[in-house]
Amino acid sequence: MPIVFVAIGLTQGMSNPVVGALWVELYGTAHIGAIRSLATAALAAESALGPGIAGFFIDQGAALTVQTFAYASHCVLGSLAYLGLQTAMAKRAADIG
Repeated sequence: MPIVFVAIGLTQGMSNPVVGALWVELYGTAHIGAIRSLATAALAAESALGPGIAGFFIDQGAALTVQTFAYASHCVLGSLAYLGLQTAMAKRAADIG
């Protein structure tokens, strides 16, 4: 468990600088405030929905393994959506740069 907690801490500690630099590289500095605020609002909405979704699963009597599969599926679908957007993002980055 200590290794997992260290890995989580390192990942979270590196995410803000890396994501912030990525946004500047992709979109420039002109609208970075609007981009950051939209991302923060989306993160807050996801964080607010999480406990409600977990509570719904618990109220429905879903086993922990079912909940885990549902959350993992959500992550996989998000990753697939990102993969589908990579071409459009690369084109946009080339147009900006």
